[in-house]
Amino acid sequence: MEIGTPVISLAILTDDDENYRPNEYRVSFCDFELRMKIPVVKIMDFKWKKEHRERLEKATDPMALVIKAQIKSIELKKAGEDTRYEAVKELIRECYRAGYSSNDIYPVMKFIEWVIRISKENEKRLKEEIVRIEEVYNMPYLASWERSAKRKGKIEGKVEGLEEGMELKAKETAKKMIDKGFELEVVMDISGLKKEEVQKLASVFN
Repeated sequence: MEIGTPVISLAILTDDDENYRPNEYRVSFCDFELRMKIPVVKIMDFKWKKEHRERLEKATDPMALVIKAQIKSIELKKAGEDTRYEAVKELIRECYRAGYSSNDIYPVMKFIEWVIRISKENEKRLKEEIVRIEEVYNMPYLASWERSAKRKGKIEGKVEGLEEGMELKAKETAKKMIDKGFELEVVMDISGLKKEEVQKLASVFN
């Protein structure tokens, strides 16, 4: 931002109280007084007011989906789990129909999942549905997400295998030292095993 660039404040209200529209900030103390007139954007106006609703229906940018998701989250406050799931699924489908790039889709989808919460079970269903949607729209964005998860799983598997191998080697070393009559403290120090593990091994060999 260049020096001298004007900075303004904007209030975005996400509640469902039609009459709540604070648009002024005022503070005064002794002879000091500050007053700010703040422009207000009420998300629910895009549902309540015809001109706003028509603009939202015609809009194709990602922020339109953000607004729709916020409105839907208010509408579904008391809705059941299945209704919430279907709403999330439809909003995500709309992301793909709009032809957003993967850079736009990801943050919008995360916002949708954040404002309209669904169960862990339905989150799994949603991932499966997204894979099917991507096949239709030929956009393997979240498919790459899944591939990353698989790669992570392979790495974790290798780490677990390495740890298991190191533990097995430590136990073999401990067995040999116990067999040769080393003190338990020395076995613990060399093998790195805990006292309970060394004692258990010792009880087997004695």
